[in-house]
Amino acid sequence: MASRASMMVYRQASGAKFSTLHRALDCLRPAAISCMKLEERQVGSGVFIDTDILFGHVAERLTKLHVCRVVVGAATGATAALISCPMEVATVRMSNDATLPAAERRNYTGVFDVVRRMYAEEGVSAFYRGATPFAQRAALVGVFQVATLDQFKELYSHYLSQKKNSIPNVFCAAMTSGFIYSIATMPLEASKNRMASQKPDPKTGKLPYTSTIQTLRAVSAKEGFLSLYNGFLPYYMRCGGHTVSMFVIVQMIRDQYRSLM
Repeated sequence: MASRASMMVYRQASGAKFSTLHRALDCLRPAAISCMKLEERQVGSGVFIDTDILFGHVAERLTKLHVCRVVVGAATGATAALISCPMEVATVRMSNDATLPAAERRNYTGVFDVVRRMYAEEGVSAFYRGATPFAQRAALVGVFQVATLDQFKELYSHYLSQKKNSIPNVFCAAMTSGFIYSIATMPLEASKNRMASQKPDPKTGKLPYTSTIQTLRAVSAKEGFLSLYNGFLPYYMRCGGHTVSMFVIVQMIRDQYRSLM
């Protein structure tokens, strides 16, 4: 029995289903350790709490918690992208307009001119061109930030002897997390920009890009897959910069809060 690291709590009443200790643990469990579930085994006249099963439940609950965080990160990222998509399209059009040949420019004068002309000339749907890759990219950002940040904090804490959750530790982990998600999302960013700034074909009146997959295939076939990574360095600096700013500020707020407790 000792090899299984179990403890025995004897029943005082043989007909009782749960021991006093187990009832006490069951009352304290939601407040003290919400992710733990005690599993009991009845052997002879006692109740054994098997630590192998106990810690197995802990690992299972923590895994489910991590998965929930990833799902929530993806959902909130995609939702925020859909809400902000009209302004993103306006931003892309204004920034890309100056790079076009003079004959192809729309010659926007400001953000309100972009919004007014898009609504008048192309309708409401124009505000959501590229919304799918934009939402997909934002969902992946949430997934990679949540899924990799803690792992990189542990990695740098172990191999670089950094104190976990210190500012240098969070900075290095956030920059690495930003690098990973930049690689994963750059093609979607490129697709979003192409779809947001596209013009209908003058002969057929159809838009050249209709979906994320179609855009990725068309660009890869015409210009090569690596063309989807044009401008990667500034994109990474943007992604890494905002990831570092967000998580470092969050850590500073946490540290300040703990110091006041």
